[in-house]
Amino acid sequence: MRKQWQKFVEDNQCYWSYGIVPSLVKRLDAAQKAGDKENVKEILDALATQGVVLGKDGNLYFFSDIVTSLLL
Repeated sequence: MRKQWQKFVEDNQCYWSYGIVPSLVKRLDAAQKAGDKENVKEILDALATQGVVLGKDGNLYFFSDIVTSLLL
């Protein structure tokens, strides 16, 4: 798993109930390694519903953080 993804999950654990996002990140990592583009897309959609997006740099971000940075 990418170091940034792991750090993102660890740093933000208190924001997610039931481990939904950490589980999705693990599934994303596995799907990406397997080259399963369809599953990657589905997992990214599921992450987006939780307010988490994959940036152009391949790192995970809160959608709200991206919007806020554009406004500053």
